[in-house]
Amino acid sequence: MSAANRPVLRRLLWLAAAAVLLVVAALGVLLVVDWESPRLGAAALRKAGEVAGLELEATGFRLNLLRGLELREVRARGDLDAGRLEATMERLVLEHRLLPLLSGRIVVDELVLERPTIHLLSPSAAAAAPASGAAGGGEAGAAGVALQEPSPEDAKAGRGLEVELSRIAIEDGSVTLESADEPAPLLDLHGLDVELRDLRLDPAAGAGLAGLTAAGELAADRAVINAIHGHDLTGGIRLAEGHLVLHDLDMPADLGHFRISALDLDLARDPIRFTLSLTGDPLTVGGLIGAAGEKLATARLELDTAGALGESFELDGRGKLSVAAGRLPDSAVIAAIDELLPGIDLARALHQPFEIDLRLLGDEVLVETFEVAVEEVRLALQGVIRLDETLDLRGLAKAPRELLAGSDVPHEVLDALTGDDGLVHLPIRMRGASDAPTASFDRSAWAAAARQHLRREAGRELRGRAAGVLGELLGGGSAAADDPPDQR
Repeated sequence: MSAANRPVLRRLLWLAAAAVLLVVAALGVLLVVDWESPRLGAAALRKAGEVAGLELEATGFRLNLLRGLELREVRARGDLDAGRLEATMERLVLEHRLLPLLSGRIVVDELVLERPTIHLLSPSAAAAAPASGAAGGGEAGAAGVALQEPSPEDAKAGRGLEVELSRIAIEDGSVTLESADEPAPLLDLHGLDVELRDLRLDPAAGAGLAGLTAAGELAADRAVINAIHGHDLTGGIRLAEGHLVLHDLDMPADLGHFRISALDLDLARDPIRFTLSLTGDPLTVGGLIGAAGEKLATARLELDTAGALGESFELDGRGKLSVAAGRLPDSAVIAAIDELLPGIDLARALHQPFEIDLRLLGDEVLVETFEVAVEEVRLALQGVIRLDETLDLRGLAKAPRELLAGSDVPHEVLDALTGDDGLVHLPIRMRGASDAPTASFDRSAWAAAARQHLRREAGRELRGRAAGVLGELLGGGSAAADDPPDQR
């Protein structure tokens, strides 16, 4: 190389080195600097919304190629097959891998939802809710930029984007599952922490949760499942084929200790279907009847039920309540019976163990006949308790006659209602609100019992007369009975 060309080569090498340094510096900036872009954010949210079947918004978007994606003040809403989903969260963070991102794929090692609030409304409740709902419309907060529906250019920028997830974590969230016609939610969780792993998404299965499968654990500070108020809940969670399944949940509650084998919510059906298998052991009888804190007796509850969350709250199931020996509560039902029968003092009286078989059907709990024994008194009841807290019970108060002497029952009726066991079987009926029922004598049953008593007495008299006639006949022929039979 000639001496004249050496300065030119030197300059070219310096230019190449400078270009490399500029590229390295640019890459460094791309990797470590946070980029905020409403257009890029809109494209990413649009694609994520397509995958989830939801409308997504956020007041802020920040992307760091090395660390991942951050969304602030996220709002989500959408009409699922089973109702309307509305949610908000303070922050959504995705930790992704860089190399797949360069090829058009977002591979997320971890997705964290901070303080999400999720409401799932039944179809009728969703129809009554405004379009904006809890998501708060599309306006931006004062400190951020609203991410609206992307323009065609934004859509083009997000074309071909593929999303993969490895882990989802929810921190300090809340979930509410509501029915339009019920004052209390079926499911209400607060202080919720969830970890989902082994996530798989099958786009061919449809939008929403239909194609998502995952498994993990959950914990909640407070939990309400129907009328059960619990705390410090722990258990497992599964997502598969549109089902959200909570399983092996342990939950201390104000009524005692509950274990939920499975609460299966089929979110892909309209209305939402659910099944529930629950055991309560031990439970406090005082808590069950609204007298929490009273030391009365303990019980075990086994319940298997199914239902739907549509325009009405449907139930169909069976259960058994096994009550150990203890004291009867001073409840409104017992007080009404004591007032009707002054000679029988049942409130806080010691009782023997008993069992109650329950059938849950529609908005009613059918109580099959059960009997409570208190010394020589027996109280048998059966009937209906409705979810609106009204009841209609029929029963028998079985007691010695001397305990019923002070009641407003005629002596003739007491005679007619005395059974073979020597106890008076006095029919009673209870109706009205469960916290203030009305107890009364079932006088129609009195008449039937009186007729049966008369027939029984008439039958005894006829049998007595027939026995006398037969005795006379047998007595008159006793000597002849010793003669040999006629051989003719």
